[in-house]
Amino acid sequence: MRKAVIASLQGHVMGGGCERVMLCDLTIAADNATFGEPEGRFSSVGPAIVMPMIIGYKKARELLYFGDTIDAKTALELGMVNRVVPLAELWRRDNRLGAAPWRTRSLR
Repeated sequence: MRKAVIASLQGHVMGGGCERVMLCDLTIAADNATFGEPEGRFSSVGPAIVMPMIIGYKKARELLYFGDTIDAKTALELGMVNRVVPLAELWRRDNRLGAAPWRTRSLR
């Protein structure tokens, strides 16, 4: 892909949505976002492959085995998202990133 993939999130980011977020180049989350893989308790393979590469093996196993959710601040600390912003600023921030002069050809 020649363009950067930027995710802008608010609210519940669960299951397949959480997996897709971890595959994006940049992720901005509103402070009200929560993340989780509840289907991990029912043996879904997707998150077990992607999540350990992003947040580390031990923490990924904990989240997948117990189906816990984490808030945006914790997702930032684990490296799942790049930034956390107040919900009121989310639209302004993601539009600024989307309009940035990316050099994706040299980065990708």
